[in-house]
Amino acid sequence: MYVNGNYQFLSIDGNSGDVNNSQKKESIKDDTTTIFKDMKPKKNENDDNSTNQLNDLYTKLSNAASEEESEAIRAEIKSTLDEYNYDDDEILESLFAQSESIRQSYTNNIEKLKKDFNSAVGSDAKETIQAQIQELEARMQQKTNEIEIEKFNYYNILPDDKTEVLSNLYKEISKATTDSDRDRLQDEIKNKINEYGITGKSKAICLETLQYGLNVSYSSNEANLYRELSCADSDEAKEMLKSAIKSNENKRIMSLYDIDFEIINAKSTLPDNKKNELSNKYYELSNAKNEEERQAIRAEINYLQNKFGLNKDESLLCIQAQAIATDTSFRNELSSLYEDLSNCNSAQARERINAEIKAKYDNYNNETKDLNIQYYQNKTTLTSKKSGEIADLCRDYIQANGKGAKLAINAKIREFIASNNISGEELTLLNNLLQSIR
Repeated sequence: MYVNGNYQFLSIDGNSGDVNNSQKKESIKDDTTTIFKDMKPKKNENDDNSTNQLNDLYTKLSNAASEEESEAIRAEIKSTLDEYNYDDDEILESLFAQSESIRQSYTNNIEKLKKDFNSAVGSDAKETIQAQIQELEARMQQKTNEIEIEKFNYYNILPDDKTEVLSNLYKEISKATTDSDRDRLQDEIKNKINEYGITGKSKAICLETLQYGLNVSYSSNEANLYRELSCADSDEAKEMLKSAIKSNENKRIMSLYDIDFEIINAKSTLPDNKKNELSNKYYELSNAKNEEERQAIRAEINYLQNKFGLNKDESLLCIQAQAIATDTSFRNELSSLYEDLSNCNSAQARERINAEIKAKYDNYNNETKDLNIQYYQNKTTLTSKKSGEIADLCRDYIQANGKGAKLAINAKIREFIASNNISGEELTLLNNLLQSIR
């Protein structure tokens, strides 16, 4: 998910927030964004004195115990950068380091809370600490995304006056607290991108920075809700807050997905007529009302994929778009249930709605497994024959009935891994696939 800024492989876990099961998986969607990888700036060229000062400050920032301490250290870093007249590339280098240090600081504090969680006695105490952990995770997402917005000022992809206009809008949307303000500012940012005639990679950077702004806004709201949850003293209040958190999460993810479609479209090199035909199908899929409609539309997309003879890169974009559209459709399907849950005053009704939500999650996890297999086949460096073998084994595993049949297929998969000497990144990719189908 783009849950707290990260997306699981594709299969969604309906039981979010489990402290002991929070490891993130590689995401189909990860390939649609993070386009800054090839823009990491050079190392700074200032003297050793300033470098040592900054390194000491990054270490202090990594060990900051509070948000206030963190902000004070960042002010010292800015002062040092100004004192030594660091250029834009060097400031970008510093922002990368600051982001990693802040992430480490929050991680340290989260690990302390996890120890408290493991030693806590009673479900109420554990639930309180879990909410505190989730608040810090949301706050970490908020703070690191704020730095991503800062970076926009130093990429030098636009004239200074246009950079300033967009930067101010990104800051404004990051502070938005209502859906209407987010929608208004998002429209304003996209209009500016079009007005300035921004295309290609520069447009993709502008759109991704818009995503960071939205993430800050939603993550801040999520952190505040978790803080309220950690203080809630009645089951009814806790249930209502949990529903509000899930609703916030769904809104956040769907807002980001809308932008992802535009990024995918910008990255595609297909002729406009083919690109538009696929894009129309993606939007149709995102608006599907149920599983049956989704399956029918994905079949139409697969037909177009074969008809157009997409290469691996275009196929990956197509699969990513289907994953996003499928998830959007599913979240829309759930939104009314979460709305009902947040307004529910009856324990019996809450139990019924939660059971319905769980059933939909279970069905959806099965529904998306073949997309995971397709993603793997287009991502792997194995030959088509070998990737086809493992794909067939995975489909056999999904269809297998009973523990014995699944164990037998697991043994064949292990044999395949050993006989083909699969290791490193290739093994990680395969393990992610196996996790997603189990």
